[in-house]
Amino acid sequence: MLLVADIHLGIKGDDDLFLDQSKKLFVSMVEECIRRDTNEIIILGDFFDNRKSINVKTLNVAIDIVDMLKNNNINTFFIIGNHDTYYRTEIKTNSIRMFKEYKNVTIVDSTMTIDRMGLVSWNQSTDANIDYLIGHFEINGFPVTESIIFEKSNVSISDFQQYKRVISGHFHIPSTKDNITYLGSPYQLTFNDTGSMRGFYSFNDGKLTFIEFTESIKFVNVYDDDKINPNDIKGNIVKLIFKKDHGYNENQKIIDSIQSYEPVRFFTHFDVYREEVRERAQEMKDIKNSKDILFDFIKLYDNPSHINPEIMMNIVNELLEDVK
Repeated sequence: MLLVADIHLGIKGDDDLFLDQSKKLFVSMVEECIRRDTNEIIILGDFFDNRKSINVKTLNVAIDIVDMLKNNNINTFFIIGNHDTYYRTEIKTNSIRMFKEYKNVTIVDSTMTIDRMGLVSWNQSTDANIDYLIGHFEINGFPVTESIIFEKSNVSISDFQQYKRVISGHFHIPSTKDNITYLGSPYQLTFNDTGSMRGFYSFNDGKLTFIEFTESIKFVNVYDDDKINPNDIKGNIVKLIFKKDHGYNENQKIIDSIQSYEPVRFFTHFDVYREEVRERAQEMKDIKNSKDILFDFIKLYDNPSHINPEIMMNIVNELLEDVK
């Protein structure tokens, strides 16, 4: 069987680019099913992105995907993720119900056991008398980005020690600790995913095998002084980061050169340069002007008793204002 998690159909405001990614992903998975002579796919939650409403365009893509699976006789198990259910604490009101009439679809709205494998949706209890647990869990100790580890749940790694293997959706960064593996999203979703290989998995007899989704659009960071590989740019989402300001004309040449390699989306990012400007501005703030130096002198000078420093500074300030 094949496993995939966190499709997030309709992400980024029902962006056509990502809807097309999702359709291509399932085409690739159907082809892999045929190659491997398997007819089962388990979706480990978050098939949809929006918990509250589904755009008509996204709805049509979802139906196209499930029709594709039906037409290729692929039995599909939908584990319900937190993005698929309207309420966070219960899963009966969910967006996956629209597929309940499909004979090839099984909606996992309660814990299900197949042989020695348990399928568990969001916020549902687990079965201890199985070898393999497949679900949508929120477990402490796993990365939600490359630099942030999740620690907000009351569920820990030690709660799953009795299983030979636990496989989960929910966090988008692929990772493994002890006997627990998060599959991650099958394609890159943000610039935080830059450099991370994505795809889906084969699962047989306890063995999990990664299969790259080769048509995945990648998020690519490019610096203004990089040697450019056109293959990294074409068809991908690219951010050009300026380390310094080269002047308007030279900056534009660099931008034009990146755009000539046909990125599907293109952004420029001057924050590195802006940070330098901010630091210089702060340095300038730290340099005292002549009025501050004069005021410091008045405060620190051993004035005669009849001279009030505060009055003296007010007089100086008024004089300086008049000069302006």
